[in-house]
Amino acid sequence: MKTDNRAFRELMPPPGGVERFRRRLEGQDEPPHAVSRAASHAPLGRIVVAGLAASVLAIAVIVAPPRPGGDTEQTAADIYEAREFDRLLGRSTAQAELSVAINDEPVSVAEIPSANARVRIYEITGD
Repeated sequence: MKTDNRAFRELMPPPGGVERFRRRLEGQDEPPHAVSRAASHAPLGRIVVAGLAASVLAIAVIVAPPRPGGDTEQTAADIYEAREFDRLLGRSTAQAELSVAINDEPVSVAEIPSANARVRIYEITGD
């Protein structure tokens, strides 16, 4: 059986490529792009990045000043007492008045009795 080496030519490593790869794995040889990568992280670049970060931090401090601690406690209590959490916290739910508007015009709503207590059916009558 005769093999066609043309198909495998594209898969062959470049001359000396295998040895360079072995040296790189052993830490004896640095990749060719290591020098350019080190040059791109020059001290000037770090200074520019640090300056940008400091300016963004300064803007954030000026625009959004910290809130006092007393306000946070009152907000947490208000959230705990919110009626939206009644079902989650196992509290009895308060009845809310239902209002419906069609095209920004209020219409009357009447609840129709249902066989299932968990199902509510409403009749909307518009003028």
